[in-house]
Amino acid sequence: MNITTRITKLDNPESKLKALATVVLNGNFAVGGIKVIGTEKGMYVAMPNHLGKDNQYYDDCYPVTAEMRKAINTAVMTAYENNDTAVIKSEPEAIAMKVKVLPNNNHDSNLKGFAQITMDDCFVVSGVKVFDGANGMFLQMPQYKNSAGEYKNIANPVTKEFHDELNNKVIAAFKNAVTATTNQQEAKAASTAIKR
Repeated sequence: MNITTRITKLDNPESKLKALATVVLNGNFAVGGIKVIGTEKGMYVAMPNHLGKDNQYYDDCYPVTAEMRKAINTAVMTAYENNDTAVIKSEPEAIAMKVKVLPNNNHDSNLKGFAQITMDDCFVVSGVKVFDGANGMFLQMPQYKNSAGEYKNIANPVTKEFHDELNNKVIAAFKNAVTATTNQQEAKAASTAIKR
C-alpha cells in the first residue's frame, strides 16, 4: 500500500507529544490524529484512539499486519526527522475493502448500525456509524471532539470516487446484515412454533 505523510511538529519541549501526523493510503483515504510521542526510551508512533467507558484506550484506525505497522511507522518517523510538512499527493490506487456491520437493535434510532472496514487486509478503520437521515442512508466516519467542542473526522476518503465506493459497500453490507438477522429471527420463531 502506498503511504504519503504530512507532519506537524509541536513546539512544547515539556510535552511528550512531539508531532501530529496524517497519512494517506493509496491516495484515497486519509487518517489523521496519529501522534509522535517521545519518552525516555525513545520515540514512537501512536495511532488515533479514544477513551472507552471502561477507562481503557481503543484504537480507531490501526494496521493489522507487522508489515503495515512498520510501513506507517517508517513513513511518519521519516517525515518527522526530515521536517516534512508538505502534503505529498499521489495518484489514487484501488483499495480492496472488507466490511463488517453490526445493526443497532434500537429500531427507533436514526443510528442504524456500526461498521468496521478492513483495507487491503492490512489496515482497519473502526467506529464507522451508519445513519438513516432525511435524504437516505449515510456514513459517519470515526470522530473526536476538539478543544473548541467541535467534532472532527479522524479518517475519511479523500476522493469522491472512493467516498462513493466506501459508502456503497458499507450500506450494502448493512442491508445484508439486517436481512441475515431478520432471516435468523424468522427461522428461530418458526422452529419454536414447530416444537409447540
